[in-house]
Amino acid sequence: VATKVGIDQALFNPVFATIFFSYMGLTAGDSISDIKAKVQRDLKTAVVGSWTVWVPAHTINFRFIPSSQRLLYINTIQIGYNIFLSFIGNK
Repeated sequence: VATKVGIDQALFNPVFATIFFSYMGLTAGDSISDIKAKVQRDLKTAVVGSWTVWVPAHTINFRFIPSSQRLLYINTIQIGYNIFLSFIGNK
């Protein structure tokens, strides 16, 4: 579990955050240079925020949550995390 979470957070998370900020910028009509600046400015905040949320969330999920309830638990956490990303993406 720790290996999967580590790989997810070290490799996938920065890629996802970059794609997220790029998509937000493109749909808002921002220039490529504005999008690059946004990624450089906010990527660290998004990645550290993800570590703060998902490492404990997955630890709790795999340790304490029954397998039949894991999807509900993760989706509930995801709502809060999406709100966090939306705040960063729109500042």
